[in-house]
Amino acid sequence: MSNRTVEILRQAEIPEEVEKRFQEWMFSVWGPPGEDGIQWATPHWRIVLSINGQWMSHTGVVERTIEAGERRLPVGGICGVTTRAAHRRKGYSSQVLQSAARFIQDDLKLRFGLLLCEEEMVPFYARLGWQKLHVRPVYQLSDGKGSIPHIVCMVLDCSEEPWPPGAVNLCGTPW
Repeated sequence: MSNRTVEILRQAEIPEEVEKRFQEWMFSVWGPPGEDGIQWATPHWRIVLSINGQWMSHTGVVERTIEAGERRLPVGGICGVTTRAAHRRKGYSSQVLQSAARFIQDDLKLRFGLLLCEEEMVPFYARLGWQKLHVRPVYQLSDGKGSIPHIVCMVLDCSEEPWPPGAVNLCGTPW
């Protein structure tokens, strides 16, 4: 019988050697930071599913106030959804995303989750309750604002409040 655990780790409290292991894992999946020409935000929280002490799946959560339409909204941004290649299709990513959604709603007390993904991932996130927004998010570059042409923005309602219509500005680097 395997021992499956989900931990929520505050980024600021992760020891340097553990963070180095996270970075190596993320680089093995996504490539080195900046390789795609985009500076990505560091998560404030990491949600990690382990089996018998070995990391299997991960997602990060970025806390940020963004602009949506005419409003400023605090959101929990989902980033770095990763499951070890040999352990995919076992529901691990779904489990860490469900844990992240509960964390965003119950612990952080935020009304919305927001994620960026490639179009082919929309059905996966939609099964977990995320809704596709039909706007391209704008993010901050060192020399101004930009957008990522192939990226889709999805929202998770964590309250009864509807998502406001209009443009989405991440008010910083993308996650």
